[in-house]
Amino acid sequence: MKVVSDFLRSEGLDGRAVLDVGGAAVGDVLQRYGNRRRDHAGPRPRADIVASATAIPRPDRSFDAVTCIDTLEHIPRELRLLVVDELVRVARTAVVIVAPLDTAENRAAESLVLRYTGERFLREHLANGLVDFAALRAHLEALAAAGRIRRFEYREIDDLLLWACLMWRDFASTSEVYEQLQWLDHSFHARRGALFVWCGPPEAR
Repeated sequence: MKVVSDFLRSEGLDGRAVLDVGGAAVGDVLQRYGNRRRDHAGPRPRADIVASATAIPRPDRSFDAVTCIDTLEHIPRELRLLVVDELVRVARTAVVIVAPLDTAENRAAESLVLRYTGERFLREHLANGLVDFAALRAHLEALAAAGRIRRFEYREIDDLLLWACLMWRDFASTSEVYEQLQWLDHSFHARRGALFVWCGPPEAR
């Protein structure tokens, strides 16, 4: 959340019209990091805009920025690029997408954590699959070539071992977790990928 909030502030978008697609309509975590004005789009009645992420009922370029945080992994794979297109369509300046990476390490860690916690969101990850950022990046490259976005940047964030230990804190001891996942500690394994997309016409060269 801090990574996303810092980006919005760096782009001068704090306090501007920001739409979060798929986020919780109550207890806005991003507000803890200084973002002041947000609407939420999602399928549940408490969202400001109750809609599918593939068909947001707003005109093109309705929001200064659009965020989609830990949501794509809850959407079937075949719909994800449609969601990306819709985020870009309703954004005027920027789009930020954050989601857990589809890597062997992430899949193994989630499977292990799921044995202990039974978390519903992890079951949805398993059903839908984690996010293939190579496919997302290829799609954004095509959008850039078509002039639908200016450019984008990709970053890897979060340490997977730390995430796994935090997820298990109420179900097992840290030592028990570490013994089963210590192989993750030999190098950094990212938990999430983040895409920062600048919208609008291509920049002059």
